[in-house]
Amino acid sequence: MKELLIKISQLAIRRADPNIIIKEEQKQTGWLGNAPATIEEIDELETRLNVRFPEDYKEFLNLCNGFSAPNHIEPSFLPAQEVTWLKDVDPSLVEIWNTEELRDIGQQLERSIIIAGIEEEQYLLLIPPFEHVGWSYWKFANWHPGEHAYGGLEEYFKDVLTFMEDLENKEN
Repeated sequence: MKELLIKISQLAIRRADPNIIIKEEQKQTGWLGNAPATIEEIDELETRLNVRFPEDYKEFLNLCNGFSAPNHIEPSFLPAQEVTWLKDVDPSLVEIWNTEELRDIGQQLERSIIIAGIEEEQYLLLIPPFEHVGWSYWKFANWHPGEHAYGGLEEYFKDVLTFMEDLENKEN
């Protein structure tokens, strides 16, 4: 995962998307991530939300405790201290999607943990296991109908990198 994050960081810095802010320190280091989370910070997050996170998310936090949006489509990852339940951040979204014909999505949103995108146009959500389904990652935006599911964070970051490479190729 670290190699993917490095490639995403370098491509974002090289592209200099005018819709995102890249700090001078990020330009100098070639890295969009914050300093890694400590074991104590990860334990505190799991205790606060009363969950045991999947290994790939803990690996991500061990690499960087937050990661800036690399383009105008992707959300910014939150530091562990800001990760929380979607229903606590955006209860109206959960309520809207919890209507009868959309109840399946609404129930997933009600159980979702927001790990990226607070106060942005899209979220990356981590949904705890339920019945026979393990952890799920959803990219969810009101401007895009429904959710986009990912099998894990590495799959998500590969998708981000491919999207950014495609953008760069179109620009050249």
